[in-house]
Amino acid sequence: MSHAGGSRGGDAHRWMIILVAGTAVTLLALLPPWSPASPWRAPARLGSCTIVSLYAPDGHDAYEQDLRRRIRRAYPATTVRTDATDDDAETLRHLASSAAPCTAAISQMSTLAQARDGIGMFARVPVNDLRILVPVLRDDTGIPDWLLINKKADTHLIAYLEE
Repeated sequence: MSHAGGSRGGDAHRWMIILVAGTAVTLLALLPPWSPASPWRAPARLGSCTIVSLYAPDGHDAYEQDLRRRIRRAYPATTVRTDATDDDAETLRHLASSAAPCTAAISQMSTLAQARDGIGMFARVPVNDLRILVPVLRDDTGIPDWLLINKKADTHLIAYLEE
């Protein structure tokens, strides 16, 4: 009798293994990692950017907050870090010296022109590797400054910022 009871227990154990394995195979088939419903899907990231650094002088809080909110919603694996600078010259120097492909800056066009031409605050040290993307309005005056990236920027970041 004990032999027959052991056999039934073995059958139940086998059925349990088959049931668990079948459930796992079904879940793997229905919820692959690329599926939006997949629980193990990695959060979306903006190109190669896990952190987007934005250098900006005072006066752009609304844009900074909006950019942070939009990127967080669309790309949960990417965060925006804002680095406040004292003035546009410092902003451009940070951007020009950054090797990070996920860096942007906000500056006035007049400062950008001085940097490009190597005059004024940039005497004998021109900054040529910057690209102008879109206007960004100042909080206090509504006058546009410009969103810039360096030419080594991530192409996905450029496309996103140009939208």
